[in-house]
Amino acid sequence: MDQLQEYTTPRYFYILPAKDYNLDILDSDQHLFRLHFKLYFLCDCLNDPEKFHTVQYEGYSIRNLKEFIAKYGQYLQITLNFVPLLISSKEQIRNTTTVSSNYTDNMKYKLKFAQNFLYHPDVKRMYTDFLSNGKTSSQLDPIQAVDFEELENYLIRNDPTVFLSNLYRIMTGDGQIRWICQKDYDLVSYNKGNNAFIKQIETIGGKYYQAVQQLSFNRLKLTNANVKLIIQILKKGCVISKFLFYQCLINENDFDMLIDVMINYSSIQCIEIDNLNILNYFGFTKYTSKWMKISFTNSLLTVDFNGSFQDETKYLFIRILKQNKIYRTLQISANDFRTSQQQLQECLNANIRLDRFIVNNTGNIDMFDSIFKSTNQRIRYLKLNDPLSLFNNLKSNETLVELDIMNSSGLFDIRVLRNIFDVLERHKSIKQFRLHISSMKYYDGKEPLLMNFLTDYPFLTHLRLSESNLSDQLIQNLVVNIQKYHSLVYLEFKQCEFNENSIERLKQLEDNGVLFNFIYPKPLPPPPSTQASPPLKRTISKSSDVGNRQGERNSSAIGWIILILICILVYKFY
Repeated sequence: MDQLQEYTTPRYFYILPAKDYNLDILDSDQHLFRLHFKLYFLCDCLNDPEKFHTVQYEGYSIRNLKEFIAKYGQYLQITLNFVPLLISSKEQIRNTTTVSSNYTDNMKYKLKFAQNFLYHPDVKRMYTDFLSNGKTSSQLDPIQAVDFEELENYLIRNDPTVFLSNLYRIMTGDGQIRWICQKDYDLVSYNKGNNAFIKQIETIGGKYYQAVQQLSFNRLKLTNANVKLIIQILKKGCVISKFLFYQCLINENDFDMLIDVMINYSSIQCIEIDNLNILNYFGFTKYTSKWMKISFTNSLLTVDFNGSFQDETKYLFIRILKQNKIYRTLQISANDFRTSQQQLQECLNANIRLDRFIVNNTGNIDMFDSIFKSTNQRIRYLKLNDPLSLFNNLKSNETLVELDIMNSSGLFDIRVLRNIFDVLERHKSIKQFRLHISSMKYYDGKEPLLMNFLTDYPFLTHLRLSESNLSDQLIQNLVVNIQKYHSLVYLEFKQCEFNENSIERLKQLEDNGVLFNFIYPKPLPPPPSTQASPPLKRTISKSSDVGNRQGERNSSAIGWIILILICILVYKFY
């Protein structure tokens, strides 16, 4: 496994049932594939497997379980062997402080089931056929055949910009890649920070801040010898989280060489550039790049220009994209390209690997023209927060597989919502869709439109309804179509009004593992009573009630008079 040199995804993982199902009564594999399973990662901080430990994370729900097993079944046969070791060592799988005997027995029961399932002849035949693709099993190396790049596509994640299970990628001294937890990451970075490389960095004018694992170069000219020294330090496993260039100069060939190692072969999570001068062969300035920040998370590459994208910045951006070998998803802000759509298209044309995009602050039609024209033959995933300017491009697209507009405001009028549904129902390649609808009322016509869409469209996987009045009919429609398609795995009611009794069946679907995540506001408890006993029923008339209140006021006044007289007598006595 260490020889896989996997750069984008942690290598060590296994799966277990997410619920305490009665697994013995399953009558077919098809029913099993509809259950809710979760994937857990291991921290591979040491060479000794007995030192491996599960990450303190709740695990990831797996979508399309049958295809996932077909793709990773042989690999899971190996990694599942870690679990008995973890149980016997009383390691934690969830954020618990103690491990009871019932918990351990339950884990062993699930483990035995998972092992029997993965080694079942019919299941083994399924993933062997999937991997072999015409080859015999003797010709196939099951480990080398594992496609880790696709793993994230099967995991239900609310935020793709967060590291998987908070595992950080590092390079070891012998050039291997490891994925370790925060605790081990801090420990390794501290030990590495005490090495001689700090003195080497200081000899060429750099500054290393060990507390934040940050390396900074300020107003320096980085020679070819400097660049080779930095590359050597990075490849030896030095843990650097952030790398800063401030008003520096570097030859363009040296920059290509350095950025290649920084992106593909180091532990760097962020590169920040401020007025970097790129020099030509003769040592003269070829162009100057203003502010740019590049961040790395699993297979996600995020580039931020803070609204300062210019023609000269384009050349450096292109060089960065050309050196990228491992990141498939690009996250950018539309605000950076308000007047630079053509430049963006030129940048994207420079890299044929990117096929997934996250676009923030959208709303610009020209922005999407640039993305679709440059990547029309390969774009597969698109996440954005404003879909209104998207759908003209979407009509002619034939490669998009996943569309995510969960983070949008969801404020669509019925005309726009109808247009969205019409385009999606006609689209031929989209297989996963995430949707947010806000302010939906029973009288505005959106609810019947949504119900028709749910009935006819089998690829809706995530649905958030916010600030809406939800009828019993809509909730019943959700129940029916979740059972029918088994595709909707995430359902959220946020600040919605609904009949509490009508969602009991949705709760049952979550309990049974059909609906992975069901989030809804719990009803508020009644305000606490300040009375010791229930109040008596009042039967007095309104006039007598007024008289009683007047008597209470008179009694209060008499009390105050008596208190004043007592105070006067006490004063005179003393």
